[in-house]
Amino acid sequence: MRLSGRKPFRRAVLALAALMSVALGGTAARTAPYQAPAHAFSRPTAGHPDAYVWQGATLASPVSSGQIPGPSRSTVCDPTGTKLCEDVKLTVPAGLKASTLYVKIAWQHPVWKLYMYAIEPDGTTVHGGALGCDADSYQKGCGNETTLPFDEVTIPNPRAGTWTIRVAAVHIFSEPYIGTASLTASDPLQYLREDLAKLTSHLTRTQRVNVVFVGWQPTSKELADLRGNSTSQYQVPVAEKQFADCIDNNTGVVAGLVQGVNCDYTGTDPPPTARDTTVPI
Repeated sequence: MRLSGRKPFRRAVLALAALMSVALGGTAARTAPYQAPAHAFSRPTAGHPDAYVWQGATLASPVSSGQIPGPSRSTVCDPTGTKLCEDVKLTVPAGLKASTLYVKIAWQHPVWKLYMYAIEPDGTTVHGGALGCDADSYQKGCGNETTLPFDEVTIPNPRAGTWTIRVAAVHIFSEPYIGTASLTASDPLQYLREDLAKLTSHLTRTQRVNVVFVGWQPTSKELADLRGNSTSQYQVPVAEKQFADCIDNNTGVVAGLVQGVNCDYTGTDPPPTARDTTVPI
């Protein structure tokens, strides 16, 4: 009688344990609801900026360049639905004198591209965004702009209030970005500038040139005129951009986007030889 009485009790205990296991497993499997990144800056002091770092969403490219989100308020970003853009709210305190807002986003793959818009509290003044010379899928962009895996903006004396940092997908797949914002109590950082002669001196090589006259012996005056009218420097007018080398072929066919063709660029890496089977990217 005791044994038969224990069996129902034991079965009840096992059933209750199984229900608790399912309940706990279901709770652990749930993901937290999405919350847009946001930060209210504290008042910075000299040498002590307030910095904020956030992990951006994994955005996805639109199917055409006309669907790339812009800075308009009418555009609603849905990082968990369409995944075309994400809005980050940054609040700048009032009463600052000399101050600078630095915002930067970065990603890993060099052929991906994101646009970043810094929208002032009035909702109409916009910093950053597209440069206007990289709308075609075959264009390399403005200089090396579309081969750098980051976008950044520097805003001196930012207005007090809540700024909107909009990150819009241009050409990116299966890769989250990371964002950094910093508010300093100083004027914008300025790099030292060099004039053209100093800049080109880093890339200049001195080469002795011998001029040989065949069938003509110039006089001293003619030789002096020739030397006086000859240039002492030769500068290449422009550096040619390399064609797509098709090494990093992992994006699939996407039309109308920056770098959105099936054949990508790998920057300045040397082309592979016929024996190479893998190429480091």
